[in-house]
Amino acid sequence: MRDTIVDRGLLRQWGALARARWNGSEIPERFSEKAISPTGGAMFPGAEFLLSLASQLESTIFDYIDGCILVLDEPEVLREEHDKFLSLLQHRYDQTTSAGNLALPQEALFSDAERNSP
Repeated sequence: MRDTIVDRGLLRQWGALARARWNGSEIPERFSEKAISPTGGAMFPGAEFLLSLASQLESTIFDYIDGCILVLDEPEVLREEHDKFLSLLQHRYDQTTSAGNLALPQEALFSDAERNSP
C-alpha cells in the first residue's frame, strides 16, 4: 500500500517522466496536452496506476520492523499463489498496452519478492 500526496508538482513531474519513457507516438491522444505538459499537471483517469513512475517506492514494511520475525506458513502454496498473481499482472499489462493504453510493468509497481525473502 502506498500513500502519496498528489499535487500539481507530482503530476508535472510525471508528465516529464512520461514523455521520456513513452515517445510521442506511444502516448494515446486521449491524454490531454495538459496532463503531459510541463506546465499542465492535470489529473486524468487512471493516474493512480501510473503515478508511481514519478513516486518511486523507497522502502517497504521490512525496513521498519527490524528485530521482528515474520513467519509465513505453507511456503509452497504462497509461492504458487505469488506466481499466479504475477502471471495475472503480466497478462493485464499485456492487455492494457496492446489496447493502446499506458501501463507500468509490475516491477515499477511492486517491491521485488526476492529482495524481501530470506
